[in-house]
Amino acid sequence: MLTLNDLTPGTLVALSDGKLAVITGYRTNNPVNPVVFKMAAGQKSYKGSVSQFKAVIGTVELSKFNEACGVSPVIPRMSGFDNDSLVPDSLKGIRIGDKVIIRSRKGSEVVTYGGYNPRRPKFPVSFADASGRQMKGTVGLVVGKA
Repeated sequence: MLTLNDLTPGTLVALSDGKLAVITGYRTNNPVNPVVFKMAAGQKSYKGSVSQFKAVIGTVELSKFNEACGVSPVIPRMSGFDNDSLVPDSLKGIRIGDKVIIRSRKGSEVVTYGGYNPRRPKFPVSFADASGRQMKGTVGLVVGKA
């Protein structure tokens, strides 16, 4: 049975469900779940009790782990430039930030083009209306440049 003294910040532990976690700190004001841990770099922090942890695997350098947590993966945004082979022909020539005309329930509306994302097949086009509200839609909504 592990104790709170075994779970120092930087300790790599196995949870009772078999997953690995890194202890990142303590919450002294929470007597039920005082241990703060992360499942992976860049993930959210969880609170837990000592009974959740099964075994100590080793230690990690917490400063390096925290640096890795601060770095988020850079996902290239689909730009909508002419040379982008993934952009449909109807969107070629439209760049992020351009004003475009879309069909909506209100009729025709001028919005700001936000990009095209082929990994979102149902609503791949993003745009923002005049008030700044972000919306997603289909390629067929875009009528042309404003």
